[in-house]
Amino acid sequence: MTTTVTTKTGYGTRVGGAFRGILGGLLFFAAGTYVLWWNEGRAVRTRDAIEESAAALVELPDPAVRDAAFEGKLVHACARASAVDAVSDARFGVTAPAHALSLSTRSEICQWVETRESKSEKKLGGSVVTTTVYDYERAWRPLPESSAGFKESGHENTQILPTAVWEGGRVAAKDVAFGAYRLPENFVSAIGRAEPLPVEKTAEEIASLQAALFGVPPTPVAPPAAPSAEAADAAEAPAEGAPDAPAAPEAAAPAAPFVPQKVFLLGDGSLYIGLDPSAPAIGDVRVSFAYVPETDASLVAQVKGDTFGPFLASNGTRFSRIATGTLSAGEMIENARQGNRTLSWLLRLAGWFLLFLAVRMLLAPLAVIGDVVPFIGSILRFGTGLVAFAVATPWALTVIAIAWIRFRPLLAIGLLVLAAAIVACVFLRKRKQAAG
Repeated sequence: MTTTVTTKTGYGTRVGGAFRGILGGLLFFAAGTYVLWWNEGRAVRTRDAIEESAAALVELPDPAVRDAAFEGKLVHACARASAVDAVSDARFGVTAPAHALSLSTRSEICQWVETRESKSEKKLGGSVVTTTVYDYERAWRPLPESSAGFKESGHENTQILPTAVWEGGRVAAKDVAFGAYRLPENFVSAIGRAEPLPVEKTAEEIASLQAALFGVPPTPVAPPAAPSAEAADAAEAPAEGAPDAPAAPEAAAPAAPFVPQKVFLLGDGSLYIGLDPSAPAIGDVRVSFAYVPETDASLVAQVKGDTFGPFLASNGTRFSRIATGTLSAGEMIENARQGNRTLSWLLRLAGWFLLFLAVRMLLAPLAVIGDVVPFIGSILRFGTGLVAFAVATPWALTVIAIAWIRFRPLLAIGLLVLAAAIVACVFLRKRKQAAG
């Protein structure tokens, strides 16, 4: 079912909104500048910590034996990560196989979902007419969605169980052996690959789970037999000399019939909570499970008693690595270097994009004012995009260059020259256009 709503935004309202967006543009510009500056310092500190760690790294030859000589040292080690105790989800009575590192529960609830698709059309005079189509469909989602804000009524989301009873989550093993050592919890969460865990339950176990989730419904009480006509007459006729009997109270309205929900074990080993898996109803829940089995792992970390922790470099940066499988020390250090480079470039792009958006927001009033004639507004909007690129790019290069002056002066000088060249090209181009 769909609902279509058409709205009109006046020219004055649009211009006012564009000017109010200038404050947001200033905040975005400041945020982008900060991200670029902070990222360069982070990248250098992380790089130095990695190189210092590589120089201090020693091999732990046999993790199966604790050796006091390695206490406090940064070591590389490979061993089997295996949980000592079983992990389980008590809500559904599901336990992972022995030595599993974690158990994950993936739950979804059947609910109404509202989707919307809008199309705007600019009119002569600067107003905008927006047509929005709202569509509703049943879908499975990991979290309940409130239907209070839906545009159309009749699509109310209800639940047959409180969210806390069925919501997904992850249970990690508390005690994980790594040879003769123990892995801290944050190390455990970073290794292994999850595998599906089909549930196996008997009919009795399913019935017990159903009772635990919903309680045992009350046993229906049979209504009393209807009295005979003679008994009814005798009951209605008062005895001679007896005072009039008080009027019988009105019968209470019958309670709503109890509709017990059910728990089903599906063919793929998942659980279904509702009345009929073949016809999902709003509020029904389906639950599946996965686990991370014991696995070979490699780490670079500092020995701290019977466990490990991050190495503290001289610049205050903490460094440690753990990975699934058997990797050499050289491979793990190189992976750390590559990860630092990748993160650095992603944050640079994020900072530049914030600057680009900021300039677009600062110049937005020009394009909106030009929308009094839609064609002119489109041209101005394209032009503000070019200006935003021409401003954001050299500014980003300048911020990066200044941040690197302390660490790599030659690179910083090169970036400043490039930024100046971009500005000069833009200036000369505009001057040539003005002269022509």
